Amino acid sequence: WSSTSLQFFGGWVCPQFSGSWSLRPAMRWRRGGSLRALCWCGAALACRWLPFRAHRVWTGPQLRTPLHASHHTAAAPVVPAPALEASMTPPACMLPAPPATLLLASGADLASVTMAEAVLDHPAFEWASQGHGRWSAEAPALRGRVHLWWREERLSCLERVDEAWEAVHTAGEAPLGDLLFLSRHAAASGRPSLTVHPIGNPRSDLEPRGGTAGRLAPPSPRLAPLLRQLREAHGAAGEGLADFDVTFEATHHGPFVKTPALFAEVGSTEAEWGRRDAGRCWAEALWRLLARSGEGASSAEAPEAVVVVLGGNHYMTQVNDLAHSHPELSVGHMLPSYIFADASEEEVQAMVLEAVRATARAHPSAREVIVLALKKNLRAAPRRAALAAVKECRESGEWRGPELRTVGSTRELAAALTAEA
Repeated sequence: WSSTSLQFFGGWVCPQFSGSWSLRPAMRWRRGGSLRALCWCGAALACRWLPFRAHRVWTGPQLRTPLHASHHTAAAPVVPAPALEASMTPPACMLPAPPATLLLASGADLASVTMAEAVLDHPAFEWASQGHGRWSAEAPALRGRVHLWWREERLSCLERVDEAWEAVHTAGEAPLGDLLFLSRHAAASGRPSLTVHPIGNPRSDLEPRGGTAGRLAPPSPRLAPLLRQLREAHGAAGEGLADFDVTFEATHHGPFVKTPALFAEVGSTEAEWGRRDAGRCWAEALWRLLARSGEGASSAEAPEAVVVVLGGNHYMTQVNDLAHSHPELSVGHMLPSYIFADASEEEVQAMVLEAVRATARAHPSAREVIVLALKKNLRAAPRRAALAAVKECRESGEWRGPELRTVGSTRELAAALTAEA
């Protein structure tokens, strides 16, 4: 109350900036004026309505409080609700900037070089070099700032690269929201493929493939949207890429980072790594993902439901169709059946809880985390251990994340999502 004062002029309440509140009527007191005094006091109590005006944060139309309608020839106009809401919307310059996206490429990786060159050649991004292997996209159509950082190390060895970026990027810019690694994919089958997967090393007792054993990075909420955009770009590419599979991969290698991340890959042999048409397909998919008109939500805008997959093959084909047909679902970590082989009950539970917690961290607005423990793909012992871990986590007082529940098949999950919709 010490920041403002009220002054009454002919029945209108007008705030003035001074050291204390005061009531100074513009007319002299008259005998029998107690009713008028009560009116003034009642208006003073309306101060809880006045902070917008008194503290000068109100951006809408002029606000006044009439005490007596007879003092004015016409009543003050009533602002319609939609107009009032619109007037309260802060200017765009006052809104927080959307989180930035960092694309990472490696000169030691042929597929990464091919993909990065295609992205930099994509005219829609409007790239500007920042020096030292860093570029920033200037296109106003982007959802947020997009940067590309060229490194010489292997991508799986870029431990905590998000912290390294924060140490060198321009001060005052939006914080990172996602890391997208542009990488090669190698497979003994040699089958051409375009793959997307979350990152981390689930097993704590095995030598990590980059990163830290037993640690999983938060999975980017853009995993499922990117696969959908990649499918569309792949279809538009025509016969040239018809022999390429488009699929999710399971979580299987590092590095470890604290920022939500994913790997986007071209595979599976050197013949595919250098294919410029595959690089252009990825560039188009990334543009569709990151443009304002796309569906590439940041962590804060991600869908309310996110799934953690337990069981299945390394190529998560059963999740591909689920993500494509249910855009209201986000996809988190995917742990294949082979990762649970020979693991003790304690090791299984540690892997499952790490996957659930990392996924929840990447989806702060999620209403629920759904653990899909595939009955047909997961052996009985690890499945029992996994379900017990989820139940204990859900019922313990330590869990502060979204609601946890389990389902046993993609059909059951699809039915639940359809019922909720």
